[in-house]
Amino acid sequence: KQGLSSIGFKKEAVPYITVGVFTILAVACAVWKENNEIMGRWFFYLIVVGGGEEILFRGVAYPRVAKMFDSPLAALIITGSLFGAMHQIAPMVWNNAPWYGVFNHLGGGVIGTMFFLFIYASTENIINAILVHAALDFSKYIPFFSILSILYVIVLVVFKKARRKTV
Repeated sequence: KQGLSSIGFKKEAVPYITVGVFTILAVACAVWKENNEIMGRWFFYLIVVGGGEEILFRGVAYPRVAKMFDSPLAALIITGSLFGAMHQIAPMVWNNAPWYGVFNHLGGGVIGTMFFLFIYASTENIINAILVHAALDFSKYIPFFSILSILYVIVLVVFKKARRKTV
């Protein structure tokens, strides 16, 4: 019986508004490019990829593994390795890619985990990690989403630090 707030769903408005802005941008680009597939892909990346992976790996697995091993570093390496390895499963299933391709994703998984954990930990809201993860993956369809997501992270971190200094 675990509430959503325990895995980082907070009631702050900014992340939800930002998700709305990114969604409006994706819809606008889909209309402009006359390509409805773009909207579907945005929601896929937002809900399934960003949402699913961040909730599973950062919201659920990471804190449990850290507690199990009494080590945030061990949790980072273990969940990061699993996160990276998981990115080879789909190519193995759908494209008959070789199993040893998993090793190509392990380092990136640990680095990605560090980045998304940084976002999650510094903002204390998993929606931010979900949004940035989705926007970075989706940027292959709309390239400026990667720039916007990185700017969003910078603004979040700067304002969070500024707010702590004033309190």
